[in-house]
Amino acid sequence: MKERTAPRGTPRIPLALKGTLRLGEGSDARVLPLVTRDLGAGGAQCSLADPLPVGARGILRLSLPAEGAAAGSIDISCRVVRVDGAGPVEVALAFTETKTPALEALKKHLFRARERGAR
Repeated sequence: MKERTAPRGTPRIPLALKGTLRLGEGSDARVLPLVTRDLGAGGAQCSLADPLPVGARGILRLSLPAEGAAAGSIDISCRVVRVDGAGPVEVALAFTETKTPALEALKKHLFRARERGAR
C-alpha cells in the first residue's frame, strides 16, 4: 500500500470510507455525503458532489468498518483547506482537533489498515 505524506508530515493511506460532512448548525445545517480517497491523522482527501468554500468548518462523520472497539461512526471537527474541480470535486480537509476519542479511534483504524496493506 503506497502512503502519501501530508505537508505536516503525517502519513496518509489510500482508504475509501463513506461518510458525511456537516456544515452549519441546527436547521441551517447542510449534510453532504462523501467518500474518502486518502486519510491520515491530520486530515482527509474526499470526493463530494458539489464545491465548498475554502475555510469552511464542519464535522466529518466517518463509518469505520467493524474491527473491535474502533467500529462505528466517529465525528471529527475539520476545516476545508483545498477544493479541486467543479463537480464532482476533490476536497482536502484538515482536522482541527488533536486529542479526541474519535481521532484516537481513527488512528487505531489507520494503523490496522496500514499493517494489513504491508503484508
